[in-house]
Amino acid sequence: MSKALIVRGYCGTGKSSVAKHIAKKNDFAFLEYDNFLWNMNTTREPSKFEYEITFKNFLSVLKNYLKTKKNILIEGPLVPRTNEDPFDIKKVISLIKKSNYECKIVQLTANEDICVKRRLCCTNSTTESLYPHENTALGRCFRYIGCI
Repeated sequence: MSKALIVRGYCGTGKSSVAKHIAKKNDFAFLEYDNFLWNMNTTREPSKFEYEITFKNFLSVLKNYLKTKKNILIEGPLVPRTNEDPFDIKKVISLIKKSNYECKIVQLTANEDICVKRRLCCTNSTTESLYPHENTALGRCFRYIGCI
């Protein structure tokens, strides 16, 4: 049975670095949700329509990968970035399972200091809205230093 591995976590937890390393070491196809979003728009916060198109494009490419029956690693957010973002992990998992893949999820975490340091090094212009959950300790910390 083919395998799908989903690596999730907040920005700054190292999910992209870990996911790329695992995919390369294990010869998995690699699909990164952020690339779809950032390629849609890099100069301002995406509109609801742009978020919807991004997720539909992501699902379409995922379907095509799954048809190959090759192992795949998906790197994506822990939660939707804003109320406008339709990212739905349940839809992703459902699609994977319907394609007869074994599906595993890895959720990465890091302490707030590490996330803040990594976050401050981030240069993507859309990153100011990547933490919609301002009531969390990490969200409060990022709001305090001006990231959200």
